[in-house]
Amino acid sequence: MNPNPERERERLESEGLPLLAGFIMHQDTITWTALSVFLAAEVLLIGFSYQFRVPFLAIIGFLMTVVSFLILARSDAYLNKYYDLAKARVHRDDLPIFDVNVSGIPTVYLLVALHTVLGIFWIGLYAYLSQG
Repeated sequence: MNPNPERERERLESEGLPLLAGFIMHQDTITWTALSVFLAAEVLLIGFSYQFRVPFLAIIGFLMTVVSFLILARSDAYLNKYYDLAKARVHRDDLPIFDVNVSGIPTVYLLVALHTVLGIFWIGLYAYLSQG
């Protein structure tokens, strides 16, 4: 907090780019950590579901998949906003730094496909476990 709100605050160094770079790195770490935890939990839940044959576990698995996807989408939105803020603050000659293209299928498509497959799997597992 600024102890004297009437006094004008100083500008951030380099228009806040070091701060934005920190935000981007932390958000990326949060994204992949959350995804890793959710996927590990879902693998365990798959094993428990088959071992104990409890349909309710499939419902929990489906809800975990939905929550994982929502967290991933929110985190990606933050990353995009941070990148947009950083792009707006750099010199136009430095903009190519943000145009990194890796060949192959974009990660976002793979993650959407993964969550879709997991969601369908949990629905199918629920149907299977509910029969017997």
